[in-house]
Amino acid sequence: MPDTKTILLVEDEDLLVILQTEWLERLGFNVIAVSSGEKAIEVVQTTPGVDLILMDINLGPGMDGTEAASRILKDHDIPVVFLSSHEGEEIAARTKEVASYGYVVKDGDMTALDDSVKMALKLHEAHRVLKKKEGD
Repeated sequence: MPDTKTILLVEDEDLLVILQTEWLERLGFNVIAVSSGEKAIEVVQTTPGVDLILMDINLGPGMDGTEAASRILKDHDIPVVFLSSHEGEEIAARTKEVASYGYVVKDGDMTALDDSVKMALKLHEAHRVLKKKEGD
């Protein structure tokens, strides 16, 4: 990747943090990992250059991933891809409430995660270019 992208990984399961971080770093991404929605908001506010957020929906006690993403997106234009241990209508409905780039089921298929991240980055860049052209 010519331009190294930084991913904020928001995941409360330690083993998944290790596996996903290693995989994403092998693919050439910088990874910042946090375990709560509150920490995710703090990182986005204090760390410039976050290119994409991989947000677990269920983050244990405290703020869930959809609420954290909503708060972040109020002030920041960063693509969000949700992560979930489950799939189905309830998860889809929860993620539709937030302007996201979809969700990936955490089933160990890192190829799907890789594809989703790359597609979200491409779509976000295309959207940014389109908005810029409309503003000209």
